[in-house]
Amino acid sequence: MNGLERRRSFRQVHRGYGTISHKHGSQPCNLLNLSDTGALVAIHGRHDLKENDDLTLHVELDQGIISALPAKAIRAETDFIAVRYTDLSPENQTHLETALSA
Repeated sequence: MNGLERRRSFRQVHRGYGTISHKHGSQPCNLLNLSDTGALVAIHGRHDLKENDDLTLHVELDQGIISALPAKAIRAETDFIAVRYTDLSPENQTHLETALSA
């Protein structure tokens, strides 16, 4: 790593369980941190995700409500996936804002 910050938005720690659905199937994951533009997740087991792959992140953001967040993998490593949200619905945007303000 070159020491330069890659993120454009501040990410806050936000622990939780979820699932990543993608063209290769779906896998459980742990949400590690969250921002208004993306998230970092630890993925369980081997995966075939690559940068720019489309996926959906299913996570609990707001009082037990599971949000399905369309996203794109922007960094794919062995154990971690960094995602950027794409086309968030107004409802999901509201749940995300509530989670970030907690």
